[in-house]
Amino acid sequence: MESRSNAFHILLNCALVVALGWINYSALHDFSISIFYLIPVSLGSWFLSSVARVAISFFTATVWFAVGIYSGQAGADSATAYRNAVVGFAFLIVFGLILAGLRGAYNHQKNLARTDYLTQLANARSFYEATELEISRSRRYDHPFTIAYLDVDDFKAVNDKHGHTEGDRLLKTLGEAATGSLRETDLVARLGGDEFGILLPETNSDAAKIAIDKLRALLGNVMRSNGWLSTFSIGVVTCAIPPSSVSEVLNMADNLAYIAKASGKDTVNYDEIR
Repeated sequence: MESRSNAFHILLNCALVVALGWINYSALHDFSISIFYLIPVSLGSWFLSSVARVAISFFTATVWFAVGIYSGQAGADSATAYRNAVVGFAFLIVFGLILAGLRGAYNHQKNLARTDYLTQLANARSFYEATELEISRSRRYDHPFTIAYLDVDDFKAVNDKHGHTEGDRLLKTLGEAATGSLRETDLVARLGGDEFGILLPETNSDAAKIAIDKLRALLGNVMRSNGWLSTFSIGVVTCAIPPSSVSEVLNMADNLAYIAKASGKDTVNYDEIR
């Protein structure tokens, strides 16, 4: 449901309200279904913006009131009927606000669980989930994608010489620069410590080399401009065919980065699953 558009949710909620009004009108003298009017308000509060939520609450209260008037439950000029309509509308608005608050708290906790506390990048969990989705898309549409594993060289020396605060600043600056260098559809994540993962959807080996070369040049300039001597060992794996799992491709990229670091640092190693 979360992937559906606002228009879909608005139409769905309006249809539910109309259906409930018709059922309520038809069965008014047999039993009350007033409590069910909370269903469209709940859906609207959970999935829609504040303006749309109020609009759905108002529409629901109007239908609820109209059913009471035209069914003969209350006279059209009855002060009690209009007072009940106002109370009903206020109740639906408050109910919607409570649910919207719960939705906001849920989204906040969800984002915290998928965000690295220091860099505000995606964390390892989020990276694994995004890569899993990309593997599924690759199987369905036969698109390549690329994973890069980036390890900061001599990061310990920065901490030892300048302190952990400066080391933290390096990591945050790196994350911001990498994100700004890549496309909006790409994902940069901190996997832990001084290690980062980069997901490049729909990217073949040639395009990956261009993107990584651009990223290395930018990060090199950032390091030098801040007086940091760190370089980067990077492993890059392009999946021309989908890998069997996230772990398979990520381990390949990690091993390539390890080889790059062991063979002199400041190097990129490439491989491909085909």
